[in-house]
Amino acid sequence: MTPEKLKSTSEESWNLIHPDDLHRHQGIVNEAFTHKRRYVSEFRLIRPDNGAIVWVQDRGKASFDETGNLISVEGALIDITPRKQAEKDLRWSQEKFHQLAEAMPQIVWVNNAKGELEYANQQWYDYSGLTLEQSRDRKRWKALSIPTM
Repeated sequence: MTPEKLKSTSEESWNLIHPDDLHRHQGIVNEAFTHKRRYVSEFRLIRPDNGAIVWVQDRGKASFDETGNLISVEGALIDITPRKQAEKDLRWSQEKFHQLAEAMPQIVWVNNAKGELEYANQQWYDYSGLTLEQSRDRKRWKALSIPTM
């Protein structure tokens, strides 16, 4: 590929980046080139064939000659659209859970696999008078428990 064709192809590629992501991606790439290190960036591309937006992860590294001139850029673009959709779906699900939990008059909490408190609704804080950090201390839970007869 000739330098002219490479430059033309590179400019065409930059034009495919979603306008809301272009400046951030350029900054990541420019900083990596300045410090001569690898880069990883995630952004949206607008497909030229149908206008669809796809999420990609761009990983790359530039090579320079002994005088510091850019020789080449090697890298890979990976379609991460399914992962981004899964992240969006998870955020939506978490928001719905929190809305439901906060609307309930009962105390709702979630522990992780280690049994550590991850979430408690406002009713818990109103009842206990504890902060999130205080609520994570199991000894405080015992102080709030009703004694058994």
